[in-house]
Amino acid sequence: MLIHETFPSVEVYAKKASVPSAFAEQIVNGVHTSPAMAGKVFKLVGARMSVLWHFAVDHDTVGPAFNEMQEQYDGPVTIAQDLTTFNITKDSVVVRQTNVNPITWPVVGKSHISGPPETKPLDPPELWDEILIRD
Repeated sequence: MLIHETFPSVEVYAKKASVPSAFAEQIVNGVHTSPAMAGKVFKLVGARMSVLWHFAVDHDTVGPAFNEMQEQYDGPVTIAQDLTTFNITKDSVVVRQTNVNPITWPVVGKSHISGPPETKPLDPPELWDEILIRD
């Protein structure tokens, strides 16, 4: 599997970010990798699964990015975002989006605990005295 950073095309980025095309050109082709260039890399490498990563995933970006990339490469590709999970075996690569139960996150509000913590932090290991850089 090859995961490669990419950014939307110059035209899409200029429109989405409300920046001039010349500036978008510098960002997409000077700092990031266009979908077309990522497609060229995918073609050269020939991984079992290629992954576009590092751009906002929405209706305005996904279609154009895939279209531009597929002009250069027609193999298996997915777009990763936070919590994209890859299960890789010798026979297959399965891509899925991990679901997180929002109930497991703490509830924001006033704490009902008053006073100092019930336990104190652990003392650092003795080897830190030898390896820490001090002024």
